[in-house]
Amino acid sequence: MDELNRITRLLKERVRDNFSAIDLSINEVDPGKEQQLLNGILQGEFKTDDEAAFGLYGADGTDQRFRMLKSRLRHRLLNLLFLVEYKDSRSKISNQYEQEALNYILKAKILRREGIIDVAEKMVNKALSISKEAEFTSITMDALEVFRELYAFNCKPANFHRNNLELEKTRALLVIEERAMKLYFKHSMLVRKSVNSRKKSLVDAIKATNELEKLWEQTKSYNIFDQYYILKVMCYESDGDYDTILKLTKQTEDLVRKNKINPLRFDQRFNVYMKTYAMLRTKQYEEGLKYAEMAEKYFEKSSRNWFAHVENNFLLAIRLRKYDVARDVILDVFKNPHFDNLTIKASQRWKLLRAYLYYVHPSEELLEIVNFDQFYVSLNVLKEDKNGFNVALMILEFMHYLSKNQNDKLLDKVERLEKYIYRYLNDGDVTYRDKLFFKLMLVIIDTGFDVETAKKRGNKLYEKLKTAEEPGDAYAELEIIPYEDLWEHLMKMMTKELVLV
Repeated sequence: MDELNRITRLLKERVRDNFSAIDLSINEVDPGKEQQLLNGILQGEFKTDDEAAFGLYGADGTDQRFRMLKSRLRHRLLNLLFLVEYKDSRSKISNQYEQEALNYILKAKILRREGIIDVAEKMVNKALSISKEAEFTSITMDALEVFRELYAFNCKPANFHRNNLELEKTRALLVIEERAMKLYFKHSMLVRKSVNSRKKSLVDAIKATNELEKLWEQTKSYNIFDQYYILKVMCYESDGDYDTILKLTKQTEDLVRKNKINPLRFDQRFNVYMKTYAMLRTKQYEEGLKYAEMAEKYFEKSSRNWFAHVENNFLLAIRLRKYDVARDVILDVFKNPHFDNLTIKASQRWKLLRAYLYYVHPSEELLEIVNFDQFYVSLNVLKEDKNGFNVALMILEFMHYLSKNQNDKLLDKVERLEKYIYRYLNDGDVTYRDKLFFKLMLVIIDTGFDVETAKKRGNKLYEKLKTAEEPGDAYAELEIIPYEDLWEHLMKMMTKELVLV
């Protein structure tokens, strides 16, 4: 009880008088202005400053009363960050251990400062135990430094000496980890920066990966392993070597099972995603879809990682022509209440995938496009990508007009298609398949939309398409529907075998 009394007195003296927690549930029982603002945000009523200011004060977002209210609410919400928990699959498994250890360190430092030394020692002991088990070297350093001060204050020379020896050992490891961190951040940045930067820096990045591997073997530090593994995957992906990525993910799973890398730190979701994607890129569609469906359990449906994972499910199902499975994925995505939390680009991408599926496997459940022209314009973020999504959008537009027999609109697109091929689809293997398919679309127009003539005239291009591999380049956008399949669907549209709902 003495311990509780001391902590209570500390809080009474030190916690500011006007501090009170805000209700993060939608509290409508006599709410004050701050609670009203929060309620409006939670209920989706206030999406802009002007909406909130008008709802609360009948003013615009520049109103001084509203700006002060917004500032107060911000501070109160920031105070709650210390209470954030990481105990579900929306975040890395290691986050909960890191947060817990950091909280104990913070408590220990406050208690030490206030002279409650015995409780401070308990807190730092807990932090040290967690940081060692989870291999958070910097937090271990922090804990040992707090202990050094406590042992000196309590005049415990034997403990002080042992602690100093451990500090020196930990500091030496931290120096190596810092060296590894510099290598990782520098080379991962250059590989991700742009296509040109990746080409220039890939050889050096591979050398850095080899150095990181040596540092990991020297120290067995998980922090170094994590950087080595991610950079290695990035290098193989940049080189389009998905066979090796698949082997690497399986080897890493084996290391986790054998406890050769720390299971408290390893992000299973990253491995699952890369393994699924590698199976997609290496055309192991049946095995990939089975694995992807099994592995969905690793992802919280409220997380963006879930959406990224099920996109692989969708693309695998499409390649197996299991269009009902692909439809179920689409329906699951759009029914997910967290869909609105996606970035604009991600949400538009899903709308594009849904539209593609509708044109090859029509059903009323997928019919969301009331006005195609408005829908096409609404995908404004995707249209900015001249050699990725923009290709998919132009093909989608072609499918729409073809399905509606709006041949006059397609005739108007001939010059645009030819210019696009000339400007953007002459980058060797990366755009070769796109170029072939665009030429096939032009064949349909040039033959006057006669299906038999189009088949004959387009056969040579179609055969080339069947033997042309999809680009292994990590920055090349995957075809939503493989072009070989898409050509067959276009032929069905022209013969009316494929009728839209």
